Amino acid sequence: MIAAVTRTHSTTRLKVKADIEALTITVKQSFYLGIIINELVTNACKYAFSAGAAGKISISVRRADDDHLKIVVADNGTGGTLPYKQGFGFTLIKAIVAQYNGSMDIATTNGATVTIMLEYAA
Repeated sequence: MIAAVTRTHSTTRLKVKADIEALTITVKQSFYLGIIINELVTNACKYAFSAGAAGKISISVRRADDDHLKIVVADNGTGGTLPYKQGFGFTLIKAIVAQYNGSMDIATTNGATVTIMLEYAA
């Protein structure tokens, strides 16, 4: 999925690193994780890099503890103001985070890093 998104939306030379822990989660939560990762990677491809620029996107999904998942999607792009924060995809992410009693943190230094914590649904 990640490779398809980067090929579809990107005219830049991107390196993608995925660190996904083997987890047992519900089908419903796996569906929502896919939406979150798809939206964040799509946004990085569309907004983080100048045309033709090389860049890096990293994706991490791990258990933070027995009760929470931690999802981190980061890029080394332009950072600063994130134009997609008002879009439908980002609204959808916020709804999923709320549904799983989670939190979201966004840092825009040295690119953009979105860190999401969700309740773990096994």
